[in-house]
Amino acid sequence: MIVRFFGIFFLFFQSSQVWGNLISSTVLSIDKDNKTKDLGTCGIYFCPDTNDDNDDDNDDDDEDNMTTIYILAGIFLALSLVAAAIVTFLVDPLIR
Repeated sequence: MIVRFFGIFFLFFQSSQVWGNLISSTVLSIDKDNKTKDLGTCGIYFCPDTNDDNDDDNDDDDEDNMTTIYILAGIFLALSLVAAAIVTFLVDPLIR
């Protein structure tokens, strides 16, 4: 019984890592024009623009970054609430 419990628990635990990474990757790869970003500039190839001449562009980038952060936080908050609702309504309560 305990082995089955831990098996199911770690199945969902590790699955949450996979789903969270897929959601984050999807949200972060969408540009504001609903086009995917060039993946050749991601990861080790990322080089931020250090020119201070384009302050207006930096403000737009900051606003886009905050919007992306709010979207990710909203998605994960909604999923946490759904998980809590599933546990509340579908799991049998413990009886002493």
